[in-house]
Parts: sequence; structure tokens; C-alpha cells
Amino acid sequence: MDIVVAKMNLMGYRWTRTTLINIEHGDRKLQATEAYDLLTALGYNPPVDLPLLYNTVEQTEIDDVMDECQRRAVTLQDSWNQYLHSSQYAAERIHKHEESDGISKRQGEELLHRLSSWEDSLKDAIEERRPENGAHLITWQPYRHRDGNATDSDNSQKPPVQEQ
Repeated sequence: MDIVVAKMNLMGYRWTRTTLINIEHGDRKLQATEAYDLLTALGYNPPVDLPLLYNTVEQTEIDDVMDECQRRAVTLQDSWNQYLHSSQYAAERIHKHEESDGISKRQGEELLHRLSSWEDSLKDAIEERRPENGAHLITWQPYRHRDGNATDSDNSQKPPVQEQ
């Protein structure tokens, strides 16, 4: 919900969670321009999917499953873009601290390797995406400070750790 509201706000609307809830419950009408942009925010193709908003034909189970996959793909795309931004920023900070003698070159290399290993794990998971091919869920490895303690700044966003 928050992601949809944020995307609508980026498009120039002044939406809140309450706005979206009121639209979902029919307490507020959805304007045509809002409908177009809302479909975009949800990862749909508005020229193709806009008529679906007015279609009273009941969705089938496969439609629901496909819609869920599409929503997950949009979420994955958003997460990937956020990850790329974060990893670029982290690499910049690592280089800055190496230059200012805040960390050694070796420590910097280790941190950069850790960044690339997370990306490699994601690539591997995508390449072997099917459980029947022996694929495993993506695992989360916490960053460990020099003192050996793990950092987890956002428990709600980490994937489950799976034993392999």
C-alpha cells in the first residue's frame, strides 16, 4: 500500500493510505487520469488493462495467480533498483574511507567483495529459479562489524535464512 501511495505521489497526486483505502472500498471515486496512473504504479499496461477496471467478468484463479506474479515482479523491480542505489552508495563510501585512512585497502576490498557476493547470490538464484532444478531460496547473510556482531537494520525486509 505504501509503495502504491508513494508512486502516486511521485506522479503528482496527494494520496495517503486513507485515499487508497477509500477508493478500494468505493467511498471515493477513482478519476480516469488517476486510474491510468494507478495501473502504471501497479505494474500494469494502462492502454491494455484500463478496460479491465470496468469489466464485470469474474476473474479466474489463473488470472489471480498471474496478477500476483505481476505484482511480485514490480516489487522485485523496485527492490532491485533500491539495492543498486544502496550498493553504489556503499561502494562510494568504502572508497572515501579508504582514501581518508578510515579503513585499510584490504578492509575496503573485503567490503566490496561482500557487496558483489550479494549480487552474485541473486544472479545464481535467478539462473536456477526452479525448485525442481535444485534451487534454494535466496539466503540473507548479515553484515558483520569488526567486533563480530551482525547488523540487521530492518528485520521486516530480510528474506528468511534457509539451511542449505
